[in-house]
Amino acid sequence: MGKHLAKKKTVQKETGRPSGYSKELGLKICEHLSLGESLRHILLIEGMPTQSMVFRWLADNEEFREQYRVAREMQMESHLEQIQEIAHDGRNDWEVIESERTGQERIILNAEAVQRSRLRVDTLKWVMSKLAPKKYGDKIEVENTGVQPIIKLTIGGDAN
Repeated sequence: MGKHLAKKKTVQKETGRPSGYSKELGLKICEHLSLGESLRHILLIEGMPTQSMVFRWLADNEEFREQYRVAREMQMESHLEQIQEIAHDGRNDWEVIESERTGQERIILNAEAVQRSRLRVDTLKWVMSKLAPKKYGDKIEVENTGVQPIIKLTIGGDAN
């Protein structure tokens, strides 16, 4: 009885997410960042690495780290542009409704759209203040006059 040896079929694995640093991917990531997209959203694009891989690249690759830093700075400028666009876009601020009783149309404030716009602006401002606090963070001025105020607390009538 002879044994047949079956030839092994070589199965080519489907390529998954990239694991090693790629200058091309690094530039794509930075380009998307500079246009205002979030890293999380960018990494959902087919062919992009995982977030942990990007963090590894940032830790290990000085060139990518610098490109990423510049892209984040540019992202803040993109956010600033978005804030201005949102603030000046009043297309959905008002809506026309018809009165059920009279049938007449009237224009009312679309509070939901206005609140959504406010939330978007506030979120972008918050992100900017955290990622670029020196440029976009709150500024606190402390004035030192050299005089300390004396606080006197009186409870229940005259203090002697």
